[in-house]
Amino acid sequence: MKTRKKKSKYLIYNENTKLLEVKADTKSKFQTFLERKKIYFETVMMLALSIAGVIVSIVSVKVAMVANDISLNEQRIEDLEKQPAFILDIEADEDKMKYVIKNVGGDIKYGNVFGDVVLIIAVYDEQYDYLGKGYILLGGS
Repeated sequence: MKTRKKKSKYLIYNENTKLLEVKADTKSKFQTFLERKKIYFETVMMLALSIAGVIVSIVSVKVAMVANDISLNEQRIEDLEKQPAFILDIEADEDKMKYVIKNVGGDIKYGNVFGDVVLIIAVYDEQYDYLGKGYILLGGS
């Protein structure tokens, strides 16, 4: 046998018509519990969403910092690859001194080399604008 739920009735005051109405309670106990505790559920949900938003913003700042570091490292590597770098090898015989200069860095567009006690290397860009010069001490007297 099925047991019937006992339906309760409640009074509703209608402010527009100024009448009291008797209505059957069609809500379950769970629904009434949820309606009574609605403010608590909303508060907890808003708090959880706020905390989640703060966590997401903190993580996004950390990701941006790492991306910035990676970008700076890539830019530094590109700058180092563009700059010319030289290696000087000296081969000495009894008769002569042989100097070998190797560029192990970026390309040199234009430049001058003057051999003396000091080797001066002047570097120019494609428009023949002077970029700078470097000195290599050759060990003369």
